[in-house]
Amino acid sequence: MIPAFTDPNFTQLNSTFFLEEPSLTPREVKILEWVSRGKTNGQIWLILSMSPQTVAKHLTRINTKFRVRSRTEAAVHFVLMNQQRSVVS
Repeated sequence: MIPAFTDPNFTQLNSTFFLEEPSLTPREVKILEWVSRGKTNGQIWLILSMSPQTVAKHLTRINTKFRVRSRTEAAVHFVLMNQQRSVVS
């Protein structure tokens, strides 16, 4: 579970949480970008010109890589991962 959602007093990134970033395919990154913007699977498959089953399969793989249970957790993880990357750069 992502610390920001389990600890109400969480105020900064836990650097050890993101030590191992999962390897995402370019398509998985695109899907996560749209999920993090609030798009539904139905909207994403139309935007990316793929079948709904393909979007769902990518999200299943993303959840496995991030060790999360939902698209919301995956999106939060993705956003926090990118924030950390921009802080480190």
